[in-house]
Amino acid sequence: MGTDRDTKLCVTHIERFATHDGPGIRTVVFFKGCPLHCPWCANPETQDFRPQLLYDVKKCVGCRACEQVCPTGAIYFRGLGEGAGVCTLCSQCEEACPQGAIEFVGDVMTVGEVLAEVERDKEYYGGDGGLTASGGEPFAQQEGLLAMLRESRRLGIGTAVETTGNTPGEALWAAEPFVDHFLYDFKHVDDGVLRGVTGGDGKRIKENLAWLLGHCPQKVTVRIPVIPGFNAASGGAGAGGADAGGTDADGTGTTGTGAGKTGAGGAGTTGEGDGPVLVQMLRYLHSIGAKRVSLLPYHTLGKEKYQKLGREYTWGCGGVASAAASAADQLSPSDLVSDVAPLREEDLAWALQLAQGLGLTADVGG
Repeated sequence: MGTDRDTKLCVTHIERFATHDGPGIRTVVFFKGCPLHCPWCANPETQDFRPQLLYDVKKCVGCRACEQVCPTGAIYFRGLGEGAGVCTLCSQCEEACPQGAIEFVGDVMTVGEVLAEVERDKEYYGGDGGLTASGGEPFAQQEGLLAMLRESRRLGIGTAVETTGNTPGEALWAAEPFVDHFLYDFKHVDDGVLRGVTGGDGKRIKENLAWLLGHCPQKVTVRIPVIPGFNAASGGAGAGGADAGGTDADGTGTTGTGAGKTGAGGAGTTGEGDGPVLVQMLRYLHSIGAKRVSLLPYHTLGKEKYQKLGREYTWGCGGVASAAASAADQLSPSDLVSDVAPLREEDLAWALQLAQGLGLTADVGG
């Protein structure tokens, strides 16, 4: 019978000295595979459960070394693409490429091998830092995650898990005793919109969050990715102010014009109640006992990864409909989200004020 250290999991990479994935200095293990398909995902290489090839056309010099070493004829050279054969993930092309234009992501490692990397920086963790399981969705590899958390606890290494919450409740219950911090994504209050855009199960996500907040609220930080055209109005600082709809700092009322807007910005103004979605989300979290919230501004730092995967980044490029229209299957040209600029910290000042007015410990950036 194998031990926890022998249990295998698939990871894309391990990041050392991270400071935005839980308290203190941390080593982040990125699990491969996620049940959601958020079109703005900053780590699209973690969505698929299988190992994948990334090709950086900017580094390629056309030497054709990859084509020459491929044993199955899976590479043809008008750029890199599928040939007559089938890629077996042997990685010979990666090893042959002199420019580093080819990279395979998705390494199968044992828990012991992963923790050997984590332990390298143990002296820097202090009382706050440690290991963070991220992804992807760590709970999608439940057996490997639990083994890693148990072994980390045995080694005296602090633990955090970043999760979508889109997992069977039993998995959370089993993991909770071995987790010091849950960084819990909450993307939208409307279950239909969430499923239509990301494939997520909003009911399950809410139930799991409620259980954690009822059982160990001190461990939970709820993280809201603020996405224009999805859970916030499109368009930066001006839209952010309108999205607030004149909401009082304590969240008890809305005035002004923001609460009545529709269209692409209307993705920020539809959900389970009155007022902009982000306002509804903060009120909902307060009502179920959340203590800490982090607002994560939309960014496009992962956009280049889509090109390397041979995929198109569509969010904010006129190719993805607003959340409300997408979920309802009623699309019109006005529903297309275009010119979505990254958000700045000051764009979310109103939401931060609202969260604090509700009594939540809140920050921007996580």
